[in-house]
Amino acid sequence: MLEAGQSAEVSLTLAATTLGPRTWTVTFPSDDPLRPEVSVAVFSVVEPASACRLTAQPASLRLEQAAQTLTLRHLGPGRCFIRDVALEPTLARAARWSPAAPELPLWLGPGERVTLGLEPVPSTPGQTRGVVRVEPLGAPVLEVPVTVDPATCLVASPSDLDFGTVQAACATPTRFVALYNVCGRPVVVHGARLIGPGGTAPAEFFLTSAPVEGVLSPGQPPLMFGVRYEPLDSGPDSVALVVSSEEGEQVVTLRATGDASSRITVDTFRQGPPPPLVDMLVMVDPSPSFVSKRPAVRANLASLLPGVASACADVRWSFAAADGAPGAPIRRLADDAGVTSFFPQDAGFVEHALAAFDTLPVGSETEACVGPAAELLSSSDGGVRPGARLSVICVTDAVDHSPDPSASLKALRALTPMLFWSAVTGTSTSTCAIEAPDDGTQASLVAATFGNSADVCDAAWWGSFVPLGVSPCGLRSTFYLTTWSAAAVEVRVDGALVASDTAAGEPVWRYDPTQNAVVFESGHLPPGNARVEVSYAWACAP
Repeated sequence: MLEAGQSAEVSLTLAATTLGPRTWTVTFPSDDPLRPEVSVAVFSVVEPASACRLTAQPASLRLEQAAQTLTLRHLGPGRCFIRDVALEPTLARAARWSPAAPELPLWLGPGERVTLGLEPVPSTPGQTRGVVRVEPLGAPVLEVPVTVDPATCLVASPSDLDFGTVQAACATPTRFVALYNVCGRPVVVHGARLIGPGGTAPAEFFLTSAPVEGVLSPGQPPLMFGVRYEPLDSGPDSVALVVSSEEGEQVVTLRATGDASSRITVDTFRQGPPPPLVDMLVMVDPSPSFVSKRPAVRANLASLLPGVASACADVRWSFAAADGAPGAPIRRLADDAGVTSFFPQDAGFVEHALAAFDTLPVGSETEACVGPAAELLSSSDGGVRPGARLSVICVTDAVDHSPDPSASLKALRALTPMLFWSAVTGTSTSTCAIEAPDDGTQASLVAATFGNSADVCDAAWWGSFVPLGVSPCGLRSTFYLTTWSAAAVEVRVDGALVASDTAAGEPVWRYDPTQNAVVFESGHLPPGNARVEVSYAWACAP
């Protein structure tokens, strides 16, 4: 049934047994009295294919600022059939086809070649390594290593340094700007200088230390540039720290304010929003054919789970069997203590969660994720917490047998619009034995919810599922002061004075002179949206 304006896609598969041309007519009947049926002519030519003997030139690629080409050549006799040419997931985040993805499949005659273009994604942060996977007929998969370097290798941190307000005739301690090499190649650094307004020499900023000309290699500790501020009078000051290299010039803005009076400074901050609620559900294939893959799944979970123990989100984990057989029980898996939901803040979180995974039953060969997930989470005892975002990971090496994935997706979105569906499945390029590659069901769910995907045969697929839709840390623990240095520090949260220790002597916050910051201890962070005020007296540095 198609409503007005709706469309539907119908896939056709050719199973060829003999060579030569083919012609079919596919007819779609309908209840439209004016056009009771629609016919589509389908043509195909079945050609012979030989075992491929492929070479790649170059054997590896480095993408920096411009597109590079990769040439595939067939050295053997007969025609070579290439089923797929794809960027593996890690590489796909940092590179893209240029000008367009290759049209598949590819046919190459003896000695023929095809040239493909690749270019870096402009927003790639730092170096990324991956492979282009070429899957030919009758030959092993060809993998071409690719390294992606960002357009600019040198990154200065911070790029804007504010010394705050400093009493005249005082000086700040030396603060540092770090210069990092984020590429995979060495970069020559020539030196640094300070430039005041209009190109003049600065009178109140001083470069206390700077490396001489040299090479900054990949993985080497950053080069450190020391800067000091000594105000001569009241008012704002600003200069530029210019670092010269073979890439050109990196400019770091230095700013500060001189003040001739001696006074108490009050810095005001607004704490970030409350941490988000995240409900995690891992659906695992319970079929007998998947039992041999369970140790690898457990190893991936053992690597994934420790990294989610964070105060930045209120995360609840649970596990369930992806059994789609009629009458199969849909429930959360419990550990030995009967616990079915696991929180990273609780002691023994990883052990309890893995214990629940270990209780995974052996069920039927009717694997299904999205249908059972919708049924479980819509039940009275399974639900999604109000206001929570939902992340589901489906782990299987078979196709999803849910009867109506679209309806199940709609039911999940009714629980929360903040839905992320991710999948660890078999693919057409899987290197281990799988029951069947994903037929597109999981891929469409992932695409519709901006989730992540991975190959179930990847020994480290857990790396694709961080941060699972969780936003960066919402609650700050460190509040940097604007004036160097500070003494007689007092802290107020929403107007109430907060002691540095509890009545029992447990530390609440401390002043860190190395960062010139007030640092709250874990468990005592100011609540979301709180107003944090820090008052202090200047301490004049010699």
